[in-house]
Amino acid sequence: FLLELNWEDAKKDEVNGERVRGTGGRELFLSPGIFWTLRNHAIKGGLQLPVAQNRRGDEADTDYRFKIEWEAHF
Repeated sequence: FLLELNWEDAKKDEVNGERVRGTGGRELFLSPGIFWTLRNHAIKGGLQLPVAQNRRGDEADTDYRFKIEWEAHF
């Protein structure tokens, strides 16, 4: 089992070289998860729960995220 802090800093979106107002922002997540390995394979998964959010504009706040990854090393 593992516990992470994940930081995301999203820049403003651009369309045709011009910045779009009300986009981007910062979020800090507390992420409990699991990391399991077997030989040269690994599975990592977890939940990302927002601890702090500073969104720009009218963007909806994040409730939570779920992520799962699979790695193979040769």
